[in-house]
Amino acid sequence: MSDSISLLYNRIKCTLDEAVRLDSLENYSKAYDLYAKCVKYMYDVIKEEADSERNKAVETKAIEIQRRIIQIQDIIGPQASIKSTLSEAQELVKEARVSKKKLMYQNAFDSYMDALGIYERIVKRLGVFKSQKHAKEATEMSKAIKTEMSTILTEAEATKLQLKRASNTTSAVTTSISRPTTPLATSRMVKSGIPPSIVVSGSPQAPTSTSSTPGPPQRSQNNSLAKISHHRRNNSESIKSLSVNTFPSSPSPSYSSISTNTNTNSSTNKDSEEYHLTRYELQIIQRTSIINCNTFVPWLTRDIQEPLLNLPNLFNDPDGKLKLSAKQQSQFSRWERLSEKHDCMISQINCESIAQDIVTDCSFVASLCVSAAFERRFKKQIITNHIYPHDEFGVPVFNPSGKYMVKLFVNGYWRKVLVDDYFPVSKSGKLMCTYTVTNEVWPCVVEKAFLKMMGGYDFPGSNSSIDLHALTGWIPEHVFIHDDAFNPEVTWARIRDGCIYGDTLFTIATGPMSAMQAKELGLVPSHAYAVLDVKEINGQRLLQVKNPWNRKQVDGESKLTINNDKWIVMLKETLGPEYADDSNEKKDMGIFWIDYESVCTYFDSIHLNWNPSLFPFIKARHFSWSPDEGPKRDIYNVGHNPQFCLKVTIPDGQPPSPVRLLISKHIQKTEENKDYISILVHNDTDGKRVYERKTPWRQSGYVNNVHSLVQFNAESGKTSMFTIIVSQQEKSKMLYFTLRAYSLGPISLQPIPMYPNEHRENGQWSSVSAGGNSTNPSYMNNPQYRLVIQNFLNPQRSLGSAFSRADSSDSFTRPARDPLRVNGVIVLETPQPHPVQIRVFRSGCLITQVLSINTVTDSGPYRKSFTSCYIEDLYPGEYTVLVSTYQPLQFGSYELYIALDQEFSFKPIPREGAGMRERILHGKWIPSVNAMGSQALPGYANNPKFAFNIKRPTNITVRLQAPSITPLSTINISIFSFSIHDKPVSLAANPDDSSSGCCADSKSSGDLIPGLGKLVASSGTYDFYPQGVAITKLYLDPKVYGSRNFILLPSTWDQNISGNFVIRLYSDQPLEAYSMDDLEVENNPSGSK
Repeated sequence: MSDSISLLYNRIKCTLDEAVRLDSLENYSKAYDLYAKCVKYMYDVIKEEADSERNKAVETKAIEIQRRIIQIQDIIGPQASIKSTLSEAQELVKEARVSKKKLMYQNAFDSYMDALGIYERIVKRLGVFKSQKHAKEATEMSKAIKTEMSTILTEAEATKLQLKRASNTTSAVTTSISRPTTPLATSRMVKSGIPPSIVVSGSPQAPTSTSSTPGPPQRSQNNSLAKISHHRRNNSESIKSLSVNTFPSSPSPSYSSISTNTNTNSSTNKDSEEYHLTRYELQIIQRTSIINCNTFVPWLTRDIQEPLLNLPNLFNDPDGKLKLSAKQQSQFSRWERLSEKHDCMISQINCESIAQDIVTDCSFVASLCVSAAFERRFKKQIITNHIYPHDEFGVPVFNPSGKYMVKLFVNGYWRKVLVDDYFPVSKSGKLMCTYTVTNEVWPCVVEKAFLKMMGGYDFPGSNSSIDLHALTGWIPEHVFIHDDAFNPEVTWARIRDGCIYGDTLFTIATGPMSAMQAKELGLVPSHAYAVLDVKEINGQRLLQVKNPWNRKQVDGESKLTINNDKWIVMLKETLGPEYADDSNEKKDMGIFWIDYESVCTYFDSIHLNWNPSLFPFIKARHFSWSPDEGPKRDIYNVGHNPQFCLKVTIPDGQPPSPVRLLISKHIQKTEENKDYISILVHNDTDGKRVYERKTPWRQSGYVNNVHSLVQFNAESGKTSMFTIIVSQQEKSKMLYFTLRAYSLGPISLQPIPMYPNEHRENGQWSSVSAGGNSTNPSYMNNPQYRLVIQNFLNPQRSLGSAFSRADSSDSFTRPARDPLRVNGVIVLETPQPHPVQIRVFRSGCLITQVLSINTVTDSGPYRKSFTSCYIEDLYPGEYTVLVSTYQPLQFGSYELYIALDQEFSFKPIPREGAGMRERILHGKWIPSVNAMGSQALPGYANNPKFAFNIKRPTNITVRLQAPSITPLSTINISIFSFSIHDKPVSLAANPDDSSSGCCADSKSSGDLIPGLGKLVASSGTYDFYPQGVAITKLYLDPKVYGSRNFILLPSTWDQNISGNFVIRLYSDQPLEAYSMDDLEVENNPSGSK
């Protein structure tokens, strides 16, 4: 034994011992990995070991271990699923109890019932543990869960009683989203106005407006910019009767013109305003209204009637004080009402006076600065109109009662946040929150509302695109400066044009850097800076930037060029002195000019937010994603991922339309975001569900951000169909999302349903069933299944003609779909890295020959570990599904998933000779000796012959395989019966003696062939297939044939063919078989099935 083989045996022993030791409920994952490694070592031994007996023993042990691996797979999946689902149920119970304490009885009752439903599913799933040890553990867990269910049911009944009592004291209707309104919840529905303006980037001509009301004159730009059609925005909201079917699907207008005329009318596009929510979506909205144990319900127009002013008592937030950060706690003195010291809500909107304190929310304060700068410059409210109470002009007013209401866009909806005017004060008497140097209250209130939703002042930080989205509802986009895809020229053009017309808000952020580098550059590491303005003068690209700290202005010029004297002169001459103000007062506010090249060099990212009113058509979908749906990682299989069909129609005459898809993960608790999400877009699927992971047409990067954005253009003059797939790097828990689509043309966004009828089948490729591809003789040994599709519409219809096509033009001009036809998918997945394939054949019987005429469809080329086969327009009937690896003897387990739009049955087909005794006979054709050719040639009887005898009636199947003969020739095998009076011809006979041959006419069954006897059966015409030719299911009765002795005679069509052949003889009764020419015979009783 060589050293390498000895080393492998030693590895096998050590690995197997450790795997057996760890094979327990607590260590299944480790044991699984070790078993898999052990099997790999075993097959390495089989490749190198020359001893066939030892190889056979190793292979037997490897198959045994593979069976154990499959058993562990069956346990690990449900075990992880149960653990995750149990955690979800426990969280629901916690939410219910919190809601109950807050007198939110409807929320509490719904959460209790959801938890009960989950517990019931867990009890059912515990049935997967089938061994005695696991059954005992499963029984104990079931008992514990049922006890918990009994407790929850009692609490739910009590909550239901309290809900009933409360209902008697109020006329509020609790149909959809519940909210405490003294104390019961009310359901509501809003129809929000949406801006119908159209913007096309990079187009020399503006598209025709889809709004029925003409807009104001267009603004012309230079050739590098698009002509943009802007329409007046309607800021009114209409209230409809309460309904569970309708809810706002997109942000309401994020700004309103500051004007004394608040009744300005403009057309609105209903397609972008609302759609009817399903109950499933309503449940998601309800579930994600609870954030950090507080409830933030969707905003309604009637919320402006919330009593805020002139309250009998000063308002105290019933949710309590916000949690302080560690820095705040170290300096904390007291909570103080601002109404006791300040009475100015807002004097003049100005970003320069806003300053960040010790709260780690630089991104949020930068967002406030950007929003304030926008409002001052464009005279449009995008944030201050979300603060209540406010006057008739939408300007926030000071409230002596200390009660404020702020509207924020979180978890897919505008939501209502109530806060009081208590704020933390330090021992030195200074506010420990965002403030203004002019003692205005509005930034403190907005920050408190935002941080209340985020869990408190101990906010871990975010990025400005997320924060601006919450403040304004504008579309977030994250640009990584040092990413390979970053294009500085294109990015500059976009942000410049967006700033000119007020279509974008943005900030820039630094990344981690050393203390020395930060000192040299004068920058703060991992810090957000607000961009107040953008200018391009004489080829010099400049950004006006503000540090939220209101201090520590960039002061080094060794590496970073800022406030250059040349710029100052240029700015003064071109724009006026106010743009080049470099006074000490301006420096103290942290405002400075920086060139774009320095930003691209020393900053890490640009956070953009785009005005949604650029897109007149907006659609949204709300959905959940359970870790139980599909594989944990969608490396190969995306069939169970959330998928949507996006249809975009762009009329003729318009340029290609920009489309933006935004996926937003709903937050329920402020914690480290470990969920990496991406959007995959396919444009070649006709909007159908995709099962196999392939390179998408467009894709957003995987980011652990709340939002992920992908952008592309839809072609004009047509309706484009896209499949949108939500992808996650690794699933660990239940997540909730909103997918929102923005377009210049009419769109629809619909979830793609799964097929209603599905089945899963687990199997494995073993030493007897790993047959390789169709060029191998053993291909027919691969696992095969009988697929029977029921015909419910017309059971009497003959399906014989269903498989013929009139002509090849059907693939180009498809007629209207026959209601009989069936569609679906078959998916094959294996944990091993083997290339695999699916083929579907007609018949429903065992496939032994691969022909184009009997092949219905396949999954295409062999693919590693995963493949899918689409069933399209298939008639009901019987079919055979065959799954294979590319090479023979590639062992491993697999899972086969089949889903169709009609009912079906799916059962394994026994392999050839299953349940019968197998004899393997080896032989060889030798030119000029026994390669005598067909019956039409002289010397036919001198071909190799094998005799067998039977003692009682017997069923047999015989297969002849000759994959390596040269030159290639067609083959045949025949069976003759002979008695003691029929003397078989021996090899000693003269091959040229015509008397020992037989004529071509002597082929029919029962004909007497000289020297051979009577012809009993034949494999038919001479033919050649890699899988050989066969006589199947032949019944031999000695009484019928008058003999117990039979001859097997294999032959080729041509003479003097050289090569080996194998005859596989299967019988249901014992028989003896031997070579009549004294060639090698191998009896294989151990191979009996």
